[in-house]
Amino acid sequence: MRAPSTRNEVTRSSEDRDQPNMLMLEKYERCNYCNTKLLFTHDLNLSYLEVIECSRCPGCGVSMAPKKFTLQ
Repeated sequence: MRAPSTRNEVTRSSEDRDQPNMLMLEKYERCNYCNTKLLFTHDLNLSYLEVIECSRCPGCGVSMAPKKFTLQ
């Protein structure tokens, strides 16, 4: 039986670890209809402590629903 210290560990490169994150980011920042990169605007509302993110596609003109994020 081998000692646990001599066991070969499988290491993943940083490129392999970032691949699923990059695919999710690519899906988030591209238009579903024409695959153009979206333009984002952010409005700060300090009375409710929230940020409102609006996105618009310059290619086809589609506006996505605004998303609200609460500040901590």
